[in-house]
Amino acid sequence: MNQPKRKIIPDEQCMVVLDTSPVRNIAHASATPPWVATFAEMARDGYSFSLADGALTELLSQCLRGSITKPEHARMVRAIESFLSPDLPILPGKQDLMGMIGQSNDPAWSEAELVAFSLHALNVLKDPSLLSEDERAKIGPALQHDRDEWIGWFAKFDRGYARWIAVMPGRENEPLDQYKHDLLDEELADLAARGRNAHPTMAMRLDLQMRYIWRQWVRTRQQKDGYDPTSEKRVNDGIDLDLYFYLMLPAFVVADDRGFHERLSDIKSDQRHWFWRPQELADAWARGKRPRPVWAAPVIAPQETQNAG
Repeated sequence: MNQPKRKIIPDEQCMVVLDTSPVRNIAHASATPPWVATFAEMARDGYSFSLADGALTELLSQCLRGSITKPEHARMVRAIESFLSPDLPILPGKQDLMGMIGQSNDPAWSEAELVAFSLHALNVLKDPSLLSEDERAKIGPALQHDRDEWIGWFAKFDRGYARWIAVMPGRENEPLDQYKHDLLDEELADLAARGRNAHPTMAMRLDLQMRYIWRQWVRTRQQKDGYDPTSEKRVNDGIDLDLYFYLMLPAFVVADDRGFHERLSDIKSDQRHWFWRPQELADAWARGKRPRPVWAAPVIAPQETQNAG
């Protein structure tokens, strides 16, 4: 079964998307981390590195408020320029990702516009003074938008759960499992049905994201120590959620935050292993493993056997 061809970055190249933390750590480190040189080698060996647009926004915000000093900024930019893709150094969010995988419903979506935006965004990161006053004013609201979308997911599951109970009264007495549930299955089936391709389905592309949101939603309903997406302690969770969208390209995501590693270890999804710490990915490549994200083979139902005679 033929998979849809990815646009701009061909399927033969393994895509890697960087979160804020590894890039910020370059800025604050006393010496450039060794994984930077290895990533530069990997970029010459068929790997395509991009910076997540949420990471771009966070880094610009930190530069503008002085959390990243000018010498730190210069060291950071010099390091990432050694390996970032010349075609797509900054990777925008959901709508452009849908366009890259052939799932966009926007007839105006353009590969050329995406590439132009990406190259301009890199120039802005290299020189934040290029930001207009209007663009500077939009940085804070952009981060808040991601947080609001995260909170909105919980309201969506609240509504879906209310509908699920209404179909069959008494269901509210059934325990909510953090990892499997009929309602979660229904949401994944709906995702699969809305996609344009039989393999990989949108449910496969967004498997970890959906299972992660479901787990967190179930935790909001715990009477003791329940998860609160509106808590000030959780302000970065909405920004982090965008990183899960990059998995659908498919792509690896490089991040240092524990939330993408230890805290996902209980979720059964192949995509959980597509999050890497930068040095671990560099070491795996250096050992000759050449890791890359691969979709599981489609399950093909056996044909009915014709009865003889």
